[in-house]
Amino acid sequence: MNIKQIWTITKKELYYEYKEKQNVMFILVFALLMITTYSFSFTITQDLLKQITPGFIWIVTIFTGMMCFERSMSYELYNDCFTGLLVAPIEKNAIYMGKTIANFIILFCTNVIVVPLLFILFDFRYYHHLSLFFVVMIVGLFGFSIVGTFLACISNKVLFYILLLPMISPLLIAGAQSTKILFLAENQIYDTFSWLKMMIAYDCIFFTVCYWLVDFVLGE
Repeated sequence: MNIKQIWTITKKELYYEYKEKQNVMFILVFALLMITTYSFSFTITQDLLKQITPGFIWIVTIFTGMMCFERSMSYELYNDCFTGLLVAPIEKNAIYMGKTIANFIILFCTNVIVVPLLFILFDFRYYHHLSLFFVVMIVGLFGFSIVGTFLACISNKVLFYILLLPMISPLLIAGAQSTKILFLAENQIYDTFSWLKMMIAYDCIFFTVCYWLVDFVLGE
C-alpha cells in the first residue's frame, strides 16, 4: 500500500469537489429537500419520531451516497481521464483507496450538516449516547464508501444501482437497528454493540475483498 499515492488521489478528488462546488451542493440540497418535505408533511410525537428517525437517517445516507459514488466516476469518463489514470505510474489499489477515502470524507461532511438539521426540523430531542451514535455513523459510512466506490469503479451506471443496494443491505440493517436501540431502548444500550460488531466485521471483510480484487478488475 503506497500511502503517498493514496493521499495524492484523495487530494485530487477533494480538490475537484472544492473546485466544482455544485456537486456537493447538489447532494446537500437533495438531502435537505427530503428532510424539509417530510418535516412539514407530518405532525408526529417524540415517541413516533424515535421510531422513524433511525430509518430516515439511513435512507438519506443511501441516496446521498449513491449520488456521491456515481459522481466520483462520471467525471473521470470525459476525455478518457480514467484510462489515463489507469496507465499512470500509480497502483490501482491506491486509486481505489484514494477515491474511497475522499468519498467517505464527503459523505461524513454531508451527514455532519444533514443529521443535526434533521433533528432541528423534526424537533427531535436526543442527548444521550451521542458519542456511540457518532461511532455507529462513522463505521456505517466507511463501509458504505468501501462498497460503493468499488462498484462505481467496476460497473456502469445501471449495474451500479442494481448491485449496490443488495450488497449494502446487511450494513444498513445493522446501522438502522443499532441507531434504533440508541434512540428507543436506552436501558438495552449494550445490544447496540452486537450490531456494531457486525458492522465492523462487514467493513473488514469487504475492505479486504475489494482491496485485493480491485487490482485484477481494473487491470481487466
